[in-house]
Amino acid sequence: MNDCSKNTIDFYNELNNNCDINILQEIINCECDFSNPFLHNFFVPNEYIINSINNDNNNYDLFIKLFEKDYFYVLFFYVCYYKFIPFEIHHLFGYESIDIKSLVLIFCFNYFYLNNQYYKIEKLLKHIDRETLISYIVDMFGNNIDILEYVITNLVKGSLISNSHNFYNISPVLPLELIKKYNSKIFKPNKIYIKCPKINNPNYYSSQIKEDYDEIYSYFIDNISIFPFNYEEFYGYEKLEYIIFKECNTFVEKYLYNFDSLDKILNDPKYILNLIDEYSNNKIFILLIKLSYVISLLHNNYSSFIISLLVKRLGIRVYLKDKYLYFKYSNSDEFTIEKEIGSKFKTVAIIGNYIKCHNEGIHRTFYEW
Repeated sequence: MNDCSKNTIDFYNELNNNCDINILQEIINCECDFSNPFLHNFFVPNEYIINSINNDNNNYDLFIKLFEKDYFYVLFFYVCYYKFIPFEIHHLFGYESIDIKSLVLIFCFNYFYLNNQYYKIEKLLKHIDRETLISYIVDMFGNNIDILEYVITNLVKGSLISNSHNFYNISPVLPLELIKKYNSKIFKPNKIYIKCPKINNPNYYSSQIKEDYDEIYSYFIDNISIFPFNYEEFYGYEKLEYIIFKECNTFVEKYLYNFDSLDKILNDPKYILNLIDEYSNNKIFILLIKLSYVISLLHNNYSSFIISLLVKRLGIRVYLKDKYLYFKYSNSDEFTIEKEIGSKFKTVAIIGNYIKCHNEGIHRTFYEW
């Protein structure tokens, strides 16, 4: 067993026994693997757990870390589900679509663990084919015999499936005899065995602005309500980067340098949301509206747990620590959205008190990025 596996097991053992926060912190500072925390032991994000971590401004990062890599959507869903954030904020900061794995996880949590009959598993068959649904459930909940029995009775119903989604059928956490038993009741027997697969699946990403640069520049410099591009698409093109610089300047000068507007934004987090409809087609302005909303929450001493979740959904390299927003960027002259926004917001009265830029210095442990 390598150190990473041992540390991960030690973490879950401590979590399920004494749950000493200092020991957990010490372990998590070492190398751990939380890519599939549910493989070890489930803890269901029920209202009590979410409420407890919401009121703990010192240790919320540990909880977020357990979900962050593969299950952040699930955590974000339950924060809204239990009304810790309103639906409009979940929609604004949320995802455009939900992946199959998260959808199945939410339905199974609600139906099997939270006893919410609305989330009847068979409803998913309208959106997911039967074999895929069964494979996902067995993969994530294969250590729960009650759920396996439910799958056999209500989904398999005597028609065995092929497994094309996982390296194994039943997760190897049950006794061997039970694994054999449930394998035979859910999956067809294996016919092909691969001893040493070679995978060569390179991913290529290419993004290029094909329109005439001068035309783009002239149009968007005069139409601040529209900016449909992601800012990364303009990196490396000085004239196009200036458009983003201009967008940031316009927003700050119009809404944050204006004392009356700034006062309303800081005193009422919901106030800035009134601009969403007006600038719904401007991705830079929407980003700055979300950031202003987060800063207003900070100013009004909202839960660090909720603020940290929203910060992670901004889509830029910024993080929350000790009631400050730290913008990460290179000290070089290279253009980055973090550098433009961080340096500009830093100049705003009161708001600047919550902003720390990269060159002000802070050393972070590996798990905080």
